[in-house]
Amino acid sequence: MRQTFTFAESTHKPPQALAALKNRVRKYVKRERRKPLPEGVDFWDFSCKVGETEETATDVHISEVTNLIEAVFDAGDPTVYVEIISKPGVRNKSAKPATTSSRPSTKPTRHSTKSSRPSTKSSRPSTKSSRSSTKSDMDSGKPFKRPSNTTEKPAAKPFKRSSEPSHRAAKPVKDTAKDDQDTKPSSSWSFS
Repeated sequence: MRQTFTFAESTHKPPQALAALKNRVRKYVKRERRKPLPEGVDFWDFSCKVGETEETATDVHISEVTNLIEAVFDAGDPTVYVEIISKPGVRNKSAKPATTSSRPSTKPTRHSTKSSRPSTKSSRPSTKSSRSSTKSDMDSGKPFKRPSNTTEKPAAKPFKRSSEPSHRAAKPVKDTAKDDQDTKPSSSWSFS
């Protein structure tokens, strides 16, 4: 990417043009880093230049590009020149110096077992041995049995209703059988 950008575009206000330019630079760098690496290359490196014009641009690290674009904008310049070119990068793998200490190291080695390390969680019982035995029991056809050293969770508390009356008033219930007798007309006629 070698381009001169202007902050005084007709489509954006200058602060929006600055944000759009910084976003465009970030997208370009991400896109370049996604490209497949050639053989013998560890990462994509970038050679970058930022300045008011192409002649005044200075070499900078990729992490400083957006900060320098913002500095040019704050200086009041209407344009900024940005140059970002990707190049293959190889990490320097330096040999570790040999230690000549006569004292043995107190740190556990990487190949040491967990049982030789001091336990920091002494209150928590180990279930590794019980798990391995239950797995072998499952292979032999015995039913699965939960290890006895686990603690049971307390049962949930039952729901307790409050003794206070509800905020809603209870509606009176009508006695429909009594009402039916009152509303039936009595007749003196009888049929036989």
